[in-house]
Amino acid sequence: MEKKSSRLPKVSVRRHPQKHVPQSSRTQTVAVPTARGPLALEVLSRLPASPRALPPLLFVHGIIHGAWCWDEYFLDYFARRGFRAYALSLRGHGQSQGQERIHHWDLNDYVADVRAVRAWLQQQVPNFEPVLIGHSLGGVVVQRYMDRYPQDAAGAVFLASAPRMSFFQYLINIRRLLPAFAAAVVTRNFKDMLPLAEDYLFSSEMPLNRREKYREKFSVESQLAILQLIFNSLSRRMPPIRKPTLVIGAEQDSFFTVASVSRQALYHGSPAHFFPMAHDLMLEPSWEQPARCLADWLLGQPFAKPAGR
Repeated sequence: MEKKSSRLPKVSVRRHPQKHVPQSSRTQTVAVPTARGPLALEVLSRLPASPRALPPLLFVHGIIHGAWCWDEYFLDYFARRGFRAYALSLRGHGQSQGQERIHHWDLNDYVADVRAVRAWLQQQVPNFEPVLIGHSLGGVVVQRYMDRYPQDAAGAVFLASAPRMSFFQYLINIRRLLPAFAAAVVTRNFKDMLPLAEDYLFSSEMPLNRREKYREKFSVESQLAILQLIFNSLSRRMPPIRKPTLVIGAEQDSFFTVASVSRQALYHGSPAHFFPMAHDLMLEPSWEQPARCLADWLLGQPFAKPAGR
């Protein structure tokens, strides 16, 4: 008689890779001195489980944004690659103090904010200077910071950053927004023009629910800072940055053309990379393309290589 095997048949189990679930960002405050006393600045951070010997990244947002725009995707992305990733909300933006005096703040005040957070980072990550990454107006803030404190940064990255353009070029670029912009300058209420500006910030691929989500987070912007940005070409031309520098632009950016951003890269002697998306690269559905480009560049820099290699 044939014996029946008591062994059970093997069952193959298909294992699916676990989906990465981002951890919540950590919120801290950094004090920046002002003539009327210190202001508390919001700083969001995401830290890697196993930090690498790399400089911290400090992300600086642009007009009407806050640290939240980096926390959507970028902070987690870079933390998972071993970087200590930080983003500040400039005074009057996000959850930082100073909203009631927003129209008194100018670009020099924003530079002071970055300076204060850099000093705080020295306590968090000793022996490393941060790489500064500025988007839009934040790029102008980074440029001014690098002009004044070049020794206090490991490098600079300009992400869809405002290049040096003439006043008339700005008017041409924002011609569809001119009536609303002129009214906003007079009334100091730039928030009413946000629905019109969204087509400049986002591509047609941005889902409506995400547009609405981000619209609720937008801040009022300083009139002084906007005017300084528009008339940037009248100010002193700052020398090229002598630290590692990267320029990333957006092919569908209606604020800053590919040609003007390319000239910015040429001036600094840095590589320039462009991606088929709109101005808010870090929030676009294809955000990972510029993020990967930035990560590859960072890991190829001298500050990312172990000593002795």
